[in-house]
Amino acid sequence: MPQRQFGAGASRPRRAYNTAFTSGGPAAGSRRTKVEQDNNPESQHEGATGPDNGDSPEEQRDAFIAWAKTKLDGAARMLREKGVYAAQPVEARVSWTIPNQVLIGKVRRADDPQDFVWVIAGEDLPTDHAEAAIAAEPRDVARHFALKWHLDAARLEGLDSADGPRTRGGDVDWSGIGEGLTARAEALYRFVDDEEIWSRNVAPDA
Repeated sequence: MPQRQFGAGASRPRRAYNTAFTSGGPAAGSRRTKVEQDNNPESQHEGATGPDNGDSPEEQRDAFIAWAKTKLDGAARMLREKGVYAAQPVEARVSWTIPNQVLIGKVRRADDPQDFVWVIAGEDLPTDHAEAAIAAEPRDVARHFALKWHLDAARLEGLDSADGPRTRGGDVDWSGIGEGLTARAEALYRFVDDEEIWSRNVAPDA
């Protein structure tokens, strides 16, 4: 089965790494990123796969770290801007990913690891978040976001109706934006339904 793609530069997953970083808040000015292999079976869904593109394992790991850190950092920044977290330090961790395409993770306060929110980000995807209670596993989280984006797209397309909302929206092509969001939701649904993709998210190598 060919691999689904959101954007260019995608590669087939191979190795798995456990990735997290801690951010000290907007004024802290420092972050640290830690990547380690985790052989605990209970943590197998916290893995992230690295690309198999001919590079050495070290190069694959470094490329994955840089990509994942950028996405997690952006998700943490979004949560601060939305007021979910203020100035307190947060920890962000990859829960499931296809590098260079899509990442699902958890962001939580560093002093309260049980209180977290799900986040999703990717090269051609919105960065979005959901409460922890919405789902227990990354696959169900992806299904939630796909449905949410379909509903959001329908509302955006409604702004171009003749009933008045278009006036409030000015010259913005809400219908076009909605169609783009629908396409992303459908692409995410295809990921959710692809058993092969989810079976690749296995425990890291020993």
